[in-house]
Amino acid sequence: MKKLITLAIILLTIQNAFAQTLDSTAIRRIGDYGKLWCVLNLFHPEMAYNKINADSLFTDNIDGLLKDPSAASFKNAVQKTIITADLYIIYLIH
Repeated sequence: MKKLITLAIILLTIQNAFAQTLDSTAIRRIGDYGKLWCVLNLFHPEMAYNKINADSLFTDNIDGLLKDPSAASFKNAVQKTIITADLYIIYLIH
């Protein structure tokens, strides 16, 4: 029983040490990135012909945003997604 309690205390300590707290702005940025990916996944013509892997497009670019959900990291993730999806001309016009 002592070992079980000790293991539980160690696991809770490790969980709290590595937990990341996100504020509402960071959560909104991650959600907005998900919305961008959803629009690209549903409406980009290259996705329909499987020329771009939608899952890879999402996972390759969200990693940095999850580690650091700052405005600069959000902008970087969106720019990488747009460039990868060959929407760079539309991005420059906007």
